[in-house]
Amino acid sequence: MEDFKEFLAFVSFPYSDVRKPVQFPSLQQLVLVGCKELEDLPVTLPSLEGLEIDGCEKLAALPRLMGLCTLSVLDSNAELLGCMNELTSLTSLHLNHISHVKSLPEGFIRHSTKLEELSLDSFSELVQLSNEQVGLTDLASLQRLTISNCPQFVAFPNEADKLPPVLNYLSLKHSESLLKFPDELYKLKFLTELRIEWCPKIESFPDTGFPSMLKRLVIGECGGLKSLPKEVLHNNNCLEYLDIHKCSSLISFLEEGNLPTTLKHMKVYYCKILTSLPGGLMIKDNMTLQFLEIDNCPSLISFPSGELPTTLERLEIGDCSKLQTLPFNLVNLVNLETLEVIKCPLLEHFPMGGLPTNMKTVRISECEKLKSLPEFIYKLKRLQRL
Repeated sequence: MEDFKEFLAFVSFPYSDVRKPVQFPSLQQLVLVGCKELEDLPVTLPSLEGLEIDGCEKLAALPRLMGLCTLSVLDSNAELLGCMNELTSLTSLHLNHISHVKSLPEGFIRHSTKLEELSLDSFSELVQLSNEQVGLTDLASLQRLTISNCPQFVAFPNEADKLPPVLNYLSLKHSESLLKFPDELYKLKFLTELRIEWCPKIESFPDTGFPSMLKRLVIGECGGLKSLPKEVLHNNNCLEYLDIHKCSSLISFLEEGNLPTTLKHMKVYYCKILTSLPGGLMIKDNMTLQFLEIDNCPSLISFPSGELPTTLERLEIGDCSKLQTLPFNLVNLVNLETLEVIKCPLLEHFPMGGLPTNMKTVRISECEKLKSLPEFIYKLKRLQRL
């Protein structure tokens, strides 16, 4: 091992006495970490499939690696991006802490037709992924795109024909300059998961809506977002998971109309001025909702009129300091097994009729004005925790 450490400390890989390149004909995985003086790699690595480069500041070029599938580059030379157009077999690329890059090289985008996963993290100067003329359509196989900690990133191409055509996962985190999403985002017909977190300048989403096949939507720490109109889901009847959290300016969302009937899991928490929940949440015969969590929404006074869907299995309500009433007819939630009501100091009564007989867990805590337990609680024969 000591010899190997010394070998990595050379300025370049050594050549043999006959001046032939060093050959590793069977090497499949190579990890280079902290080789600050390394300037080049062996020319012959015919079997290499995975390469990780971390802290190799002088390494500015790569040899032809015709079979390379996965590449990770961290804290290294930005010039490496210029030679990636020759990595035509690449399917997964992770780039982290690369300086002096405002957009991805045009040659890289045009030749990365097999790339399926792209992650960009901590690009301090990245403004856009490509210019408007090039777009991202040449990333014809790209399925997963993650952009994190890119404070100067401002926008995607606006037209669908400039976006990756088969993208199914898109995540943006800590993009403080991002102002808007593409108007034709809805045309990404393969997109099933969208995560938008710590994007404080996002105030709204396109009226054209989210893609029709979207199944998971997470919106968090978007301090500028004031509302989420019903139009954003008017194309959609596939959504299964909705998570909205820490949106400090959000007053309401999806106020009118129905929610997708496919919605199974909904979480809303730490939305300090949220005053209302979607009315479509209370259409009991038109939903498949199984899990509902409302937590730390101190401006919420009540649930909308109507009844929760009978498919609900778990209901959690916590830290809603102004909440005065719970949804009516909880007793009709025949699939409900878990109910938690915590830190709702203005709540005085449970709804008439008590709780459904299938209940297994009931947790009631720090509800100072509550005058009694739910009616007929002694009938809950399956209750395991109280």
